Amino acid sequence: MRYLAGTLAIIVLCLSPPVSAQELSPFIVDGPRFSRTAFTNWDRIDLTYTLRWAEGYEPMYDDMKPENMDFSPLMIDTKSDPSKLELLNQRSYKREFREYYIEVVYHLRYAAEKKGEITIAPQVFRYRKIQAGKDKDSMEVLSFKTEKFNLPYYPTLTEDAFDIKDTIDFGSFSGQANGWYWGSIGSFVLLSSLALFLIFRKSILVVDTISAEAKTAGISVITSQDHLAELAKAGQKLVRACRDDAGSNEFYNAVVGFNSAIRSVLEIYVPGVTDASTSPEIQASINMVSFSWLKHKLQGLKMALNSCEAYLYKVDRHRGHEDDKEPYDIHTQNLMAYAMAVKDYVKQLKPSNVAWQKQLWKFKNKPLLKPLRRLMGWS
Repeated sequence: MRYLAGTLAIIVLCLSPPVSAQELSPFIVDGPRFSRTAFTNWDRIDLTYTLRWAEGYEPMYDDMKPENMDFSPLMIDTKSDPSKLELLNQRSYKREFREYYIEVVYHLRYAAEKKGEITIAPQVFRYRKIQAGKDKDSMEVLSFKTEKFNLPYYPTLTEDAFDIKDTIDFGSFSGQANGWYWGSIGSFVLLSSLALFLIFRKSILVVDTISAEAKTAGISVITSQDHLAELAKAGQKLVRACRDDAGSNEFYNAVVGFNSAIRSVLEIYVPGVTDASTSPEIQASINMVSFSWLKHKLQGLKMALNSCEAYLYKVDRHRGHEDDKEPYDIHTQNLMAYAMAVKDYVKQLKPSNVAWQKQLWKFKNKPLLKPLRRLMGWS
């Protein structure tokens, strides 16, 4: 038995391959993985190879570009760039040595006449061994060759495909034709009526809240625009004066001009307001305006007028007291704010905009639209 065991050990040692033959490759390519297991003509096929290599080696990516590979009878997809290599999921792991992984994807199509299983030749992936003190061109170049692979082809047509007869019934289009016919006539009539209305309609009264005195004097739309322009100029003048010196006579005169311009505009838009109207009388007249949008704008001008009158009253009351600078600081900030905002008031109170807002307000206040008015929060 002792001699038999020794003999068997010698036989095993003799049959075992040398250690050098069992060494693993430092660069391995797994795959490919297919995006489809069967295909028809011109179907896109994605092949994915997984590259893994040990530290001290690196893939030669330029040689792996689609234009340098041969996948015949498959061809490179025309929608992809053959000069660009698609790399995915690069990663590394530390075991006994550091190992690197990356996936290379090729987009291919089949456009040959052969209909059946096709065989793709093995692919060669080159890599180099990194050696200190050498440039890449002088490093040792190695390669890894993959196995060939087969792909089954499924034909797109069956043998009796040309015997198929399909009757298509699109139905009758007479109903749709009639709909288009009468719809076109209705649209033409509606647009024609609208055009005639715009041509022959009566002029809209731009400011229907104008005072009786203004009507008697024959004040026109141009007059109201002139007053608005003067108000805009007065506001700009007040802003400049306030920035230069809020306690100067120039600023005082600018406030006087701003106050006068506001009153002129209110006389145009508020019935019953005249040059002699007091501040409470002007406020009472504004409260009587039923057009809510216009009432809101006029109320803003009235607040600016209040600040002007309060400032002028305080200054006049303290005249002669040169050491008292307090009056010149009262209401200055409010006046500055109103003067800067008057540009928007002028724009909103243009006759054309007032007329449009008036028509819109009348439309919103129609009895039939009362439920919708509540829902939309219209005033």
